[in-house]
Amino acid sequence: TVAVDLGGHGDSPGLAADFSIERYGADVAEVMRALELPPVVLVGHSMGCRVVVEAALQAPRHTAGIVLVDGSQFSAEMEAVMRQRFAMPGAAHYGAMKGAVAILPRSLAQELGPRGIAVNTVAPGAIATDFSGGMVRDNPQVNKMVAEHTELGRAGVPDDIGPMIASLLS
Repeated sequence: TVAVDLGGHGDSPGLAADFSIERYGADVAEVMRALELPPVVLVGHSMGCRVVVEAALQAPRHTAGIVLVDGSQFSAEMEAVMRQRFAMPGAAHYGAMKGAVAILPRSLAQELGPRGIAVNTVAPGAIATDFSGGMVRDNPQVNKMVAEHTELGRAGVPDDIGPMIASLLS
């Protein structure tokens, strides 16, 4: 397993504002080439979804597949369409992202499939983590609302999705 510390994040120098998704993707692709890795499965979470897609496009011979986990906002133009799928005042951008996670993999599979790159998406819904300051995990009202709208009758936990994501990597 190799985790890339993106510029402006973690211990890497610089400010995140000085970098672009294209630059991050190029950096990940360069790490794959520099380490002379065999084709790998790239995993992106949130903004990292856009980064791994860019890396796969820049280094297709080093990419066996991609896994997208709860992708970040992709396009402002998608907002009106995505409101139909997930509507909540003040959350149009989040709804747009969720809709993109549902449709983007189908397009990517058509684009990247001919290059031998598999595309998988994980979109588990509300998981009780630190995301948004632990809102689902730590706010009883939010947790109750999530529980009322899920098949499990509760918010998800990391152990609900971790093993499935691990299986995609094997």
